[in-house]
Amino acid sequence: MTESIVELRQAALAGDAESMERLAGVLHSTDLQQSEVWMRRAAEAGRVTAMANLGGMLAERDPADAERWTRKAAEAGVDFAMHNLAFQLRKTNPAESLAWYRRAGGYDATVRELEVITGSR
Repeated sequence: MTESIVELRQAALAGDAESMERLAGVLHSTDLQQSEVWMRRAAEAGRVTAMANLGGMLAERDPADAERWTRKAAEAGVDFAMHNLAFQLRKTNPAESLAWYRRAGGYDATVRELEVITGSR
């Protein structure tokens, strides 16, 4: 059974973090501002995938906050957050970026490039 947006919103307003994240996903294509609000609420409620998604949403506008949320998700073991964090760090901290790519089972070309930059193997 598919939930309607009204049902999702009701569950989200009642404090269900999964519904907050799902509502953010539904709203993403029509209302980015509200999508971010609900994704942030889900992240603050402890949803690690919401933390990773919020990090992605903030990447262009607020890189520091994006890194903070992405790091929380990566440290919690979210694979795509590990990759995203590695990507975010590639210019500012290549050694840490390489470590995250390796931890996430990094992309070969990126890992090789970072190994050359950092002088590690």
